[in-house]
Amino acid sequence: MTYTYGVTNVGPHILTDVAVNDDTCASVTPIESAPGIIAGVTDGDGALDPGEEWRFECTASSGVDTNNVATATAVDPVIGPVDATDTDHVEVIAPDLDVTKTPDDGPHADGGDAVFEITVTNSGDAPLFAVKVSDAQAPGCERYLGNMAPGASITYSCSISPAPAPGTSGVNTAVVSAVDAGGATLTRSDDAAYTVVDLALGITKVPVDCATEAPLSNPEAYPGDTICYRIVVQNTGSTAQSNVTLSDVLPDGLSPVSADIAAPLELISDDFDEDLTNKDFY
Repeated sequence: MTYTYGVTNVGPHILTDVAVNDDTCASVTPIESAPGIIAGVTDGDGALDPGEEWRFECTASSGVDTNNVATATAVDPVIGPVDATDTDHVEVIAPDLDVTKTPDDGPHADGGDAVFEITVTNSGDAPLFAVKVSDAQAPGCERYLGNMAPGASITYSCSISPAPAPGTSGVNTAVVSAVDAGGATLTRSDDAAYTVVDLALGITKVPVDCATEAPLSNPEAYPGDTICYRIVVQNTGSTAQSNVTLSDVLPDGLSPVSADIAAPLELISDDFDEDLTNKDFY
């Protein structure tokens, strides 16, 4: 942190032996406009003339809020030593910024959007300004969020649309930037790996002989007869699928008799009987 000081002769007499001290900054030195010339000197006589302002500076580090007092001293040829003081308050801030992008290593379905969730948080103790998110791979994820108070958090969903071809894997990176109260720019980033998967199911339903389970073509039945079907659900995609459900809406007059399901997830064979009552089979 650099402090600057301006010492001005507001009296009618020249001042000599000009010096500046600061109670929180050990070494205050003149700012030179040229080698050996203090900035503000107009005639080079070594005295602070009435109306002149000399410039000084001091650099110090501080981890806490500070009230510092600077004192300028000089000698007036008529009244002797003179001095003046000024106080400045320095508030030490700890600005910070976080961004997360999820899901990481998430699968995304073929033909749909690759959807992500982005959360931006002001994790520091000072306001942030002009907060914005950029994403080179997914322009739809870019946002201008404006100003954010300490502790504020914004979450939104966005996507790469359309998703890349099945089997495509990549890493998508979100970059967030902001300006703190001191004018410095903060930048943070987070990435999310993704894989586009091929999700597909196939289903066939055919009538079969109830005794031999042989497929039937154009079977005929009478009211009260039982007809058997074989339903096969197959994972025709490239990725294992969970929570697979099967439903069968029966025509009027048909009612289920029994069902038996037992097979791996990738190929489900569902044998069940339907009772044909007072209705021809089509």
